[in-house]
Amino acid sequence: MEEVRKSLQEYIELCEAVKSKVHEVRTGQVIKNIRTSTKGKAVVGMINMDGGESDINQNIHDIVAESEGRAIVGVVRNFNLDAFMK
Repeated sequence: MEEVRKSLQEYIELCEAVKSKVHEVRTGQVIKNIRTSTKGKAVVGMINMDGGESDINQNIHDIVAESEGRAIVGVVRNFNLDAFMK
């Protein structure tokens, strides 16, 4: 039974890695380790884009917004900054 559990866990990890790579290729984005805590907020990636930005590649990692901190990271258009900062 333990071998089956180990095999299933390895399969899950493989599927997650493949899904991440497919997303990276499809969007041109690698986004990892974004953390918020204590009312922190983060907006990360390509936000409100019209699809004509196929040349954008982003590698974003290790972003932390804590203790009511705010983070806007990436390419963002038409974003209500006032509402986000509240």
